[in-house]
Amino acid sequence: MVIHVVQSGETLWQIAYQYQVSAASITNLNDLANLDRLEVGRVLLIPISDVIHTVKPGETIEVIAEKYGTTYEDILEANQMTTSTPLHIGKTLKIPPIIHTIAQGETLWMVARFYGTTINRIIEANKIQNPNLLYPGAVLVIPREQK
Repeated sequence: MVIHVVQSGETLWQIAYQYQVSAASITNLNDLANLDRLEVGRVLLIPISDVIHTVKPGETIEVIAEKYGTTYEDILEANQMTTSTPLHIGKTLKIPPIIHTIAQGETLWMVARFYGTTINRIIEANKIQNPNLLYPGAVLVIPREQK
C-alpha cells in the first residue's frame, strides 16, 4: 500500500493512472462516496503491489531484509508475522516498497541518487508521464533492488 495525499486539481482517475491501479480499487479501499470530488489534503490508500521474495535455503528474515535494504520488522509487519513465525524454504514474503514524499525543491535526480537507483526506474515504477511536473507532497514508490 502507498499513502497519497490529494492535491488541488487532482481527480480519482488521475491518481489511479499515476499508480497504474483501477479507480474502483482506490474507491473500495477508501470507502469513497463522491467520486467526482476529492477533498484537497485527503489521505488515500493506494493498493500497489509489493516485491515478492521466495525463501531459499539458508536465508533468514535478517538476510532477506539486508538484500532489499529494509528491516526485519518491516518484513514481519508486511507479512503479518511474529518473531516466532516459522520460515520455510519456498515461502513467499512480501517486501514492502520504499515510499518517498517529494519535498520543496527536490528533483527526481536527487531522489534517485539518495536511494541508489535511476531516474528512469523511478519514472517507470510510478508511471510518471511528465517528470518535470512533480510537486511537493507527491508520493513516489522507489523500486527495491537486491543488493
